[in-house]
Amino acid sequence: MRSTTALSAVLSAALSASLLVGPNTALADDEPTPAITAAAETPAPSESPAPTTTPTLTPAATPEDTPPPADLTSEEPPPSADPTPTPTPTPTPTPEETPSSADPSEPTDPTEPGDDEPETAVHPTIGKVATVTGDSGILEVAASSDSAISTLSATITRDGSAPVTVTSFTLVTGVAANGVWRSTRLKLPGYGTYSVSLIAEDADGDQSSKEAHDAVAFRRVTRVKQHQITPTTLDFLHPNATATGKLATFDPATGAETPLPGVLLHLTIGHYGTSAVTASDGSYRLTTTAHPDNPGKPVAITVDGSDPNAEGGSWTTFDSVTVPSRLDKTRIRLDKTSQRVNYGVTVTASGILEYLDGSTWKPAPGVPVRMGDYAKATTWSNGRFTLTDRYMAGGDGIRSVETAQDYTASPFLVPSKATFALDVVQSVYLCLCTSWLSELSELHIQGNLSTSNYKIPANRKVYLQQSSNGSTGWKTLGWFTASKSGSYNLDAWVQHPKGYWRLYLPAQTDYQAAYSNKVHYSRIETRIVSFNASPEPVRKGRYATVKGTLQKLSGSKFVKVTKQRIYIYHRAKGSKTYRYLGYTSTNSKGQFSKKFKATKDGYWMAAWFTPNSHYINAYSLEDYVDVR
Repeated sequence: MRSTTALSAVLSAALSASLLVGPNTALADDEPTPAITAAAETPAPSESPAPTTTPTLTPAATPEDTPPPADLTSEEPPPSADPTPTPTPTPTPTPEETPSSADPSEPTDPTEPGDDEPETAVHPTIGKVATVTGDSGILEVAASSDSAISTLSATITRDGSAPVTVTSFTLVTGVAANGVWRSTRLKLPGYGTYSVSLIAEDADGDQSSKEAHDAVAFRRVTRVKQHQITPTTLDFLHPNATATGKLATFDPATGAETPLPGVLLHLTIGHYGTSAVTASDGSYRLTTTAHPDNPGKPVAITVDGSDPNAEGGSWTTFDSVTVPSRLDKTRIRLDKTSQRVNYGVTVTASGILEYLDGSTWKPAPGVPVRMGDYAKATTWSNGRFTLTDRYMAGGDGIRSVETAQDYTASPFLVPSKATFALDVVQSVYLCLCTSWLSELSELHIQGNLSTSNYKIPANRKVYLQQSSNGSTGWKTLGWFTASKSGSYNLDAWVQHPKGYWRLYLPAQTDYQAAYSNKVHYSRIETRIVSFNASPEPVRKGRYATVKGTLQKLSGSKFVKVTKQRIYIYHRAKGSKTYRYLGYTSTNSKGQFSKKFKATKDGYWMAAWFTPNSHYINAYSLEDYVDVR
């Protein structure tokens, strides 16, 4: 600050000069008092102007508190000097610092400072007071003055916490008289929002202050690093967008970054997208196929998610780009433009799909194509495709092959279509409409046959076939003749009650061979082996013993069945009816044995009845015993 002694010397020198000049220096009552930065008089033109000294701002200089009085007179021209002196440039003061002109209606006090008074004090101008972008742990201050800024002092406050004073600042841009300073890392009592009260002092000792409310938002923030979204253009060969990067938490208290794992991110293109969670190192990689609403126009791609470091975990866009997209024409060239096929069995169409790249037609790989509702395929790497529709309905006509136009289609290709003529050989449809497999190992068959021309073939012999897997190894078990209307209803015993069954009608003139729908049943095959009734012969009234073993099929082998009830029957010689005699149970080896009184010649038999639909009944062979 300037001392009182210096100010007195200035006033005294000014007063002396005024008295030497006399009445010529007084201002008229009706003229305004000039500003303190302008010259008080205009010297006579016959005199040479005194040299003017322009202040030099040196950032490292420290001004003296009290400049020597002699300096004041050396910078002013003599009172009698006539030429107009060159005014010394001064910094533009703030509105608060600009003094008001004297009221012209008031007389001028001859004791007020005049030509010999020093420049009016210029206070520092304080600009920005905020934290560094992306780092709320560093305070940044912009200030300027007519001399070097010598001191910056920031008092940081918030409700409920003790003030923190920061005085260590470093000039980062500009010069000491007009620059930007940054503080050392702030040591605040906790995360939150703070206000700053800043005082700036220059080398002349002039001070200014500024209040910056809520200038410091001291909190952790999420940083996105090494992020990239590709490709630069979305088109047919580049339909997938991939976003990569890393999320990290930046702590303003330490200035350190730590990985941010477990954040759910969403890669979105129009109404489609995908999601993924950041890994333990904060990295992410998301890929999705673009389905823009307006192919051929710019497409916005964004990576969004809930930011765990934002207030309330608010939804944040971590990365976004807008890229151009391209829409190309297509064409289908079929290998055959007409075909003769069997009705309803197999219709095949093959060809190549191409797209127009500039002025050149090129193969279009990986594009879904279809023929009707059931034939679908995807073009190979060379653009070729083969479509097979085994359920094609109708007769002769025109068939179409076209690029898919649903969600599987490429949005960057214009749909196209090709047609071919179809000549159909009439088909036969066999329906195995109703069927079941009973515990007696009998397959119930009920249904009808029809043809595409609504006529029943002359040969109505239908064959029953069986397969273990429903695809290969079909064996014919027997045949039956359908009625003249084409219907059939019968039961057929099958030796192996597990597998697939279908009906088959051989090809005839004007009719193709036909197969019915397949049915699948699975019951476990069982049997009674080593059955014997003895002795043979046996005396009347004596006991006959029946023995045997109950087995079931397991894989490809028969194994024992334990703890099962076996029923014994006898049919007298000459009779057609079995009489129930009693039951016994199988032991741990699946064997059974039971004695019965022999009364008549006849046939002995054992039976096991399945308790559920998993097995079939087991019956032994008959064993004849002569009773004497």
